[in-house]
Order: sequence, then C-alpha cells, then structure tokens
Amino acid sequence: MGTVVTRLTGLGVTLNGQPAEVLGVDPATFARFAIWHRQYAGQSIANIARGLAARDGSATPVVIWHPRNAARTNTTAALLRIGAVSIPTVSTGTVTSFPGIQDVYDDLVVIDEDHLRAAIADPAAQRQFEFWADADSPAVRAALAAQGVRQLISISPKQVVDLTNYVAVTWTFGYLESLAVLIAAVAAGGLLLYVATRQRAQVISYVLTRRMGLRRAAHGASLAIEQLALVITALLLGIGLSAVTVELVYRRLDLDPVHPPPPLLSVPVSQAAGAAVVAVVVGAVAAGLAHLASDRTQPSEVLRAEV
Repeated sequence: MGTVVTRLTGLGVTLNGQPAEVLGVDPATFARFAIWHRQYAGQSIANIARGLAARDGSATPVVIWHPRNAARTNTTAALLRIGAVSIPTVSTGTVTSFPGIQDVYDDLVVIDEDHLRAAIADPAAQRQFEFWADADSPAVRAALAAQGVRQLISISPKQVVDLTNYVAVTWTFGYLESLAVLIAAVAAGGLLLYVATRQRAQVISYVLTRRMGLRRAAHGASLAIEQLALVITALLLGIGLSAVTVELVYRRLDLDPVHPPPPLLSVPVSQAAGAAVVAVVVGAVAAGLAHLASDRTQPSEVLRAEV
C-alpha cells in the first residue's frame, strides 16, 4: 500500500560537520514505492535497500547524495550527527540523485529507519513523517486515518507537473508526438501512392513473367521483400538520426537545473517496437495490394493494350 519515510533536517543535523538532510526508510518496502531510474546509480534501488538493512560492523550503512559540483574528499566513512547523537556511518553507494531530495544545497543521507530509531532515543527529536504510495486512493487515506494519522499535505506527480514549468514541456512533446503520427500517416500514403504509380509497369512484367513460368507465390514474395526493405531501411534511418539528435540536445532541456536529477534519457523501446510493427504491416499491405491487383488483371487485356 505504501512506505513510511522519516525526514530529519535543520540545525544540529550534520554530516562530517556540514549541514545535511536525513531520510529514514524501511528497506523492506521502500524499493517498491520509490521512483527510481537506472541512471541514478550503478545499482538498482532494491540492492540499495538491501545494503541499508545490513548490520555487519560498527558503522551504520547509508547512501549519500552530494549536491552538484560539491567537492567531497571522503565518500565512504562519515560521521552523522543529529543533535547530541553521533552515528558513525559507512556509505554503501554514492548516487547522482535520489527520491525525496528537497534541500539541493546540503548532503542527503539515506539510512534504515531501524538504525535511525535505535540511535536517536529522544522521541521529541524533530521529525517529519511522510507516507509514499503509488496512488492516492481512498483505501490509503482510510488506513492512515484508522491509525490516527492526520494528513497535512498531499503531493502527487500530476500536481507537480501542472504547477510548474514541466506542463509546457508535456504540451510540447504531446504536439511532437501528434506530428509524428501525422508524418507516419503521410509516409504510409506516400508508399501506397508509390506502389500505385508503378502498378502498370508491374502488371505488364507480371503477365510476361507468368507466361514464362513465374509462380504467384514468388511474385508476392518479391513484392514483399521490395516493400519491406524500403520501409525497414527508412525506419532504421529515422531511428538512427533521432538517436543522434536526442543525444546532442537532451542535456540542454533542463528546465530546473537547480533541482536534481539532470535530464535523463530513457530509450522508448515500446514505441520503437510499435513503430517497427506498423512499418512491417504497412509494407506487407502495400505488397499484398500490389500483388492482388496484378493477379486479378486479365493477361489478354494487358497484352492487347500494349500491342
């Protein structure tokens, strides 16, 4: 249903003497409800969570995020101080971004909630409790209310997009997607028009080759190879040019360079696969229509017209 996150920040929270922000997480549930991208670190969020739960050694395992361009000489062992409590820590990984970052100027320390609770005996320590879920459902609200939890604020991805500059980007890319669909429709129509303009010459050659013993299946296969080679070449060329263009420009599209993460590139595998399927279908349909049109033509009419 969700995972509970404890946030500590403010005066008295430091990492190696520098102001820091602390997130206490439940390793058993955090990985399921935290938004993660493979470019955040060299390991998955599940592996990070398992590392936080480890209890070997005297130092507490943590994950540390450093602000951009911040020079840190020691990213392995660090001393976390929360008020009068000192917690020796060892970093199991350094990430380029992490879910829940709010203060972009101070280090973020992610620690197992059990380790944090055991180290801080003072129940009055200033903490902010958050409940992360993958949906704001009535069931979630009812479960929280049943446990006496009073909700002060609720934030959803849609609210973040609608109330920031990101909404303009969604409109822009939605327009580009619509434009891409229109271009694909024009390309499919152009392919059918190309086949139609060549139909007369193809009919004549088909009739003559049929007289010389060409089989219908061989003719259909030759048309399919011709059309599929055309559309697949165009598809690969388009994907290649798109990949080069995106690689050159996507890092410049950061609307909020202060807050992490920087622009991340996700390869649209499903869209590319869908485009490939559509291209193959269009090529096969064009070849099939051309073959049917040629096969239904009466040889006597074609030869008499050419005499």
